[in-house]
Amino acid sequence: MNEKLNEVEAKYLKKIYVIIFEEGGEVTSYTLAKHFDVKPPSSIDVLRRLEKKGLISRKAWGPITLTDKGVRVAKELVHVHRVMENFFCECLGLSLNVACKEASKLDYLISREVAESICKMQNKPKYCPHGYKIPHNHR
Repeated sequence: MNEKLNEVEAKYLKKIYVIIFEEGGEVTSYTLAKHFDVKPPSSIDVLRRLEKKGLISRKAWGPITLTDKGVRVAKELVHVHRVMENFFCECLGLSLNVACKEASKLDYLISREVAESICKMQNKPKYCPHGYKIPHNHR
């Protein structure tokens, strides 16, 4: 992963991507605070960090959008997360719940090279165990 993100930043970036591109929704700091069960100022703090890294764009009282760089990084995070979930379920026999939690601990740390090797080992799965599409063209 080119961009240095911590676990919370990675979770926010993935969620923003999913809401915009998979659910067709609009993202606000309130939406994210509610989803992550935190107070709005905590959510705004994470969003400020993502904005400083050039990953999101936001306007006062307006929706949050991903920059081109943000889309690329978020897609890569979603790809790694879903590939790892698949690996944990299919290869290690872990439950979907455990696989998802474990993938969230790693998805922002794993290099592109390792993620691609695991993906190829699994014959580039099209869907994760939840049934969501795995984005493969994230570069």
